[in-house]
Amino acid sequence: NFNEFLRAKNELPIDSLKKKSLSKFQLTKYHDLFDEYLQFGGFPEVVLAETILEKEANLKDIFSAYWSLEIERLSDFRKGAKLRDFIFLLMERVGSKIDINKFSRELGVTRKTIMDYLAFLQDTYLISTISPYSTNRDVEIRGAKKLYFADTGLLNQFSRLDRGSIFENCIFNLLRQQGEVRYWQQKDGQEIDFIVNRKIAYEVKLQATEQDVKTLARRANKIGIKKYKVISRKQFDHPKITYGFLL
Repeated sequence: NFNEFLRAKNELPIDSLKKKSLSKFQLTKYHDLFDEYLQFGGFPEVVLAETILEKEANLKDIFSAYWSLEIERLSDFRKGAKLRDFIFLLMERVGSKIDINKFSRELGVTRKTIMDYLAFLQDTYLISTISPYSTNRDVEIRGAKKLYFADTGLLNQFSRLDRGSIFENCIFNLLRQQGEVRYWQQKDGQEIDFIVNRKIAYEVKLQATEQDVKTLARRANKIGIKKYKVISRKQFDHPKITYGFLL
């Protein structure tokens, strides 16, 4: 996590400081460190590497090791190339709903194979999926899941995702350490990125505004959630706007 990243960098971890009393200098410093965390992720050998080239080489080695150790040795998938293609397709769809039928058509494999792939990738901790939030548990079970990857460094190395999706993936990985994470979405397009432990609603924005806070407040109130925060990558002074490194 980010506090471990800071310790590895010989920086004071956020959890040892009074978050509400951080100076502008400290906020800027941690913003810059968090940008590095977003770019290269949290694998120890990547964090400790001194140059960008070393970090990128280590990320490639990590994926190669995952492929050889987890997939080639442990799995019984005969069509390894299909699974590899599937992983790269998933990387481009971070934060999106999983459409099993679409993946089946694109890869030319059965729905069952896609479901087996997803289960394997979750069991080996490469991806995580989250279900929709609802007061009706049956609706949650039936609802389409969204997916996220274990590390943003891998996404930056092997995908062409935009900054917003990378940021959202990183925030998910931080929030999941706090408990159960779900998302909320209606047919008319209204949505909340994350709801943690059914108590706190979070919306993720690269550059949050006061209007984003008002929108989130209205949607959270609609589903009976009293606590909410907008998570911004760029600094904006507002009591309901926070940053990834302060989670």
